[in-house]
Amino acid sequence: MAYSAVKVLLTLTLKIEMVHQEKLPASGGYVLAATHKGWLDVLCMGRLIEPRPIHYMAKKELFEKPLIRALLTRINAFPVNRENPGPSAIKLPVQLLRKDQIVGIFPAGTRGGESQQLKMGAVTIAFKAGVPIVPVRYEGPPKIRLSFFFRKAKVRMVVGDPIVASDSEDKEAKEQRDEMMERLNQFLGS
Repeated sequence: MAYSAVKVLLTLTLKIEMVHQEKLPASGGYVLAATHKGWLDVLCMGRLIEPRPIHYMAKKELFEKPLIRALLTRINAFPVNRENPGPSAIKLPVQLLRKDQIVGIFPAGTRGGESQQLKMGAVTIAFKAGVPIVPVRYEGPPKIRLSFFFRKAKVRMVVGDPIVASDSEDKEAKEQRDEMMERLNQFLGS
């Protein structure tokens, strides 16, 4: 029911253009790494890959308020302690990915502009699970405004080429992760 309500809300308020949606893997697990401006990009990511669900990593502080915790739980979000990430910050998403699920991560770690420094979590998780990272750049407003009901806002969800670890056995793991991170930075920072 909540999914249907969000879908109707997005349809009424936004004109969403999906760019290079064909680059999304048709099956298997992968990390969906995206820019993060606000709640709207989270909802648009869901529309991008529907009907498959996304399991979002979210900062644990968001789960402290019962109403927000209920919403986050319904959209398959799970808490992560960003200040002191324990083994579960990697273990749970890796388990989900190995079960062919999609894990949504915002590598900047917080809402803001594209010029933020990206963190290595998405790359580390994808590397450990042996799955690709699919970068997605959200271009549009950070939140829905009342005026959007009268004049739809334009949103672009741009999908980049999947980034996978090199198959070359002579490359060190750190070197492969650094290469993946560089490609992610090039796409999300542009």
